[in-house]
Amino acid sequence: MLVVDALHDSRIIFSVRANLSSALLPALKQALIIVAAKSQAGGSPQLVWKLQSASGWAGSYEHRPEIVWGFCELMDQIQRFNGLTDAFEREMPGLLNSTVRIDSISAKCTIYTILTGLISTIWHRHDTFIVNDSVLGEVVEELVHSIRTRTITFGYIAPIRDFRLRGTDNVTFPNGVRIQRLRENEATRLYGGLFPVFKTSFHPPGQFAFTGEIEQHFAIGDEPLPPASLRALVSAGIGTAEEVMMSHKAGRVLHDWISISFAKPSPTGTLNMAIDAGPRPAKDVYELTEADVPQIFDRFKSITTAEFPALSTACQRLADSERRTNAVDALMDAVVGLEMLLLGGRDREGLRFRFALNYATLQSDASPTTRRARFHTAFDIYKVRSQVVHAGVLPDKVFKIADERLAIGDVATMAKEMLRTTIDALLALQVPAGAGEREVWFDNFWETGYFGLR
Repeated sequence: MLVVDALHDSRIIFSVRANLSSALLPALKQALIIVAAKSQAGGSPQLVWKLQSASGWAGSYEHRPEIVWGFCELMDQIQRFNGLTDAFEREMPGLLNSTVRIDSISAKCTIYTILTGLISTIWHRHDTFIVNDSVLGEVVEELVHSIRTRTITFGYIAPIRDFRLRGTDNVTFPNGVRIQRLRENEATRLYGGLFPVFKTSFHPPGQFAFTGEIEQHFAIGDEPLPPASLRALVSAGIGTAEEVMMSHKAGRVLHDWISISFAKPSPTGTLNMAIDAGPRPAKDVYELTEADVPQIFDRFKSITTAEFPALSTACQRLADSERRTNAVDALMDAVVGLEMLLLGGRDREGLRFRFALNYATLQSDASPTTRRARFHTAFDIYKVRSQVVHAGVLPDKVFKIADERLAIGDVATMAKEMLRTTIDALLALQVPAGAGEREVWFDNFWETGYFGLR
C-alpha cells in the first residue's frame, strides 16, 4: 500500500535505461505523497452525497482533502521530476512541452500535466490517495497506451431526471451509451464539493445516469487533426438513447446535464467540461423494466438503420414533443413528425386530406370502420394544428377530434401517441432488399395502401 509520509528525498533517481512505464511508477508514487499531504493539510468542509435506501440522496458536510492545494504543491516541487524527461524523449520524441490538440481542446504537455493526469484519475476512481501498486501500475499503463496510440479517452456522466429502472441495474445501448446507478463519489463530484451553489442543480435528480466513454485521436503541434466535435458526439449518443426510449413508450426522458472528464490518464492533465441541461418540465417519472430492455435494443437497431425515409427525424420530433412544457409546442412537434412520415414528396396540394388518408390506410389490414375513424382523427388533428398556427389558442378552448372534445393538452397527447404508433407501424414493414426495387416500393407505398394492394 502507498502510505502518505513525510518527505525526505530532495530528488528522485531514474534509471537511464528505464522504459517509460518503469520510470513513471516511482515518480507517481512520490507525486502522490506530495499531493496527498498538501491536499489533506488544505482540506475543508465539503458537501458529500450519500444514497439512503429509503429516502434517496442525503447531503452532509464532511472534512475532505482539497486536491487543488496538492497540485499547487506539486507544481512548486516539479523540478524534482526532471529525470522523467529522458524516458519521454526516448518513447515519444517531441511530446514534452508541445501543444496537444483534440477537438477544441488544446494544452501543453509537461511533466506536471502528466503527473496530475495520473493522480486525478486515481482520485476520481477510488476517492482516495491511498492505493496499492496494482492500481498505480494500471493507470501508468493506461497513460503509456494513450501516448503510444495518440488517443485520449473521455468519460461522460449525465444524471437522468425522474427515472426508474426495475429488474436490472444497468442497460447498455448498441452505441455504447450505458444507463447505470449514479455512484456516491460521482454524485459528490457533480453536485457537492466546495461550491455546490454553482452546480447545475442543488442535488442529484435521481439514482441513475447515462455514462460512457469516447476515444479520440490527438495531434501534436501543427499536425493535421480530423474534424470531430466531442460535445456533439456525446450529446448525439445520449440523445439517440433518449429518443429510442421515448418512441418505445410515452413519457419524458431527460438528463440533468453532462459532465465530461478524462476517463483514463491524459498527457494534458485534467479536464472538467460541462454541457448544459435542457429545460425542466414538470416531474413525470419515466420507468423502464427488465422486460423493456430487449424491445429497446431491437428498436434502437431498427431506428438507427431505418430504411423508411425520415423515420429517424420523426423520432427526434417525438422526443422534442415529449420534452415540451407548452402543449401547443408539443402538438406542433408531434404533427411535424407525422407530416414527415405521412406526406412524403413535393406535392403540397391537399395536405390535410392526404395526411388523414395516409394515416388511415397505414393499417391496411384494419376494418373499414377502423380506417374511417383513423381518417377523421387525423383530419381533425391537422385542423387543430392549422388553427393554433394561424389563430393561437385560448387556455379554456376545447377542440373537436372525431367524436371527442378535448383540451389542447389532450390533443397534444393524442398526437404524440399517433406519431409513436406510426413509427411502430413503419418499423414493422418488410422493405425490399434491392436498391431499385426498394425505390419503386417507396414511390408506390401510399397508393398501394389506398387500394389494398400493399
